[in-house]
Amino acid sequence: MDFIYRLIDSFVAFVRRNPFIFLIALFVALASPQLLAGAFKAIIYAIMFFLILMLAIGLYMSYRINRLRKEAAEQTMRNASGSYRNYGHKTQQPREGEVSVHQTEPQEKKINKNVGDYVDFEDIGPKK
Repeated sequence: MDFIYRLIDSFVAFVRRNPFIFLIALFVALASPQLLAGAFKAIIYAIMFFLILMLAIGLYMSYRINRLRKEAAEQTMRNASGSYRNYGHKTQQPREGEVSVHQTEPQEKKINKNVGDYVDFEDIGPKK
């Protein structure tokens, strides 16, 4: 019974807020009931369309999130197993305490002659 009272109160509140729209709807209902039925059908179809659209978007987002979650789990497993770091190749691990020295060629400074003057700055530190 409380539901009916709330429904009537909300209808009365709508009429008080929108008297012009209520009068137009009442006139259309009295003048052409078929037109009002068509308008209600259009409103119901629009509501159903949006509900189906929201359901489809929700299902798509759920699918997308689950797929991303699986990809992240697979990537984590690849990182944990080391195959991602080694790119699938097994390298020999150096023995403990073994030292290896790699010597590189000294690189010359690359200065473009067409740019302008080049000044080699030297950091001398703060004065004492």
